[in-house]
Amino acid sequence: MQAPRAALAAPLRFEERTVVNLCQAPHSIAEVGAALRVPVGVATVIVSDLAAAGHVTVRAAHDLSTAAIERIRDLVRAL
Repeated sequence: MQAPRAALAAPLRFEERTVVNLCQAPHSIAEVGAALRVPVGVATVIVSDLAAAGHVTVRAAHDLSTAAIERIRDLVRAL
């Protein structure tokens, strides 16, 4: 997800402001949760509220091909 620069001027609560600041560059929900020190489910709710208000844009995750997943599996096994 990513936040537009204009969202920095919005009247936001502490957690929301932190997300908007963090998301000036693209970040995942997991990264947002880690930054806020909250579970991913809580981060999802905060981000959903921000997205509904137009303060962040959420993109769908890229699906990996089966070949890519198998390659990752093989590399992890090789460790």
